[in-house]
Amino acid sequence: MDYLFIDESGDINLNGSKYLIIAGLFIKKEYKSLDNIIKKMRQNKFSKQLNNINELKGSEIPQEITIHSIKMLNKKIKYNSNIIVSILTY
Repeated sequence: MDYLFIDESGDINLNGSKYLIIAGLFIKKEYKSLDNIIKKMRQNKFSKQLNNINELKGSEIPQEITIHSIKMLNKKIKYNSNIIVSILTY
């Protein structure tokens, strides 16, 4: 099964930022292996930092966790995915 994950950052309000970033990750393999990355981080290496966090937001978690997440994702999705990023300005 294929999966498409889409996320956005920023806003287009007059008082907000002047950028809206939309990213998509298309994966041509099982989602389970990606889900296990987060589970392992919560259970092992970053259990204390991620204990009470429901959603991982890049702006709210330590840089160490962000870097680790990206490295693990790169290992899992290296050959079976496409990443699309669009930056909108106004």
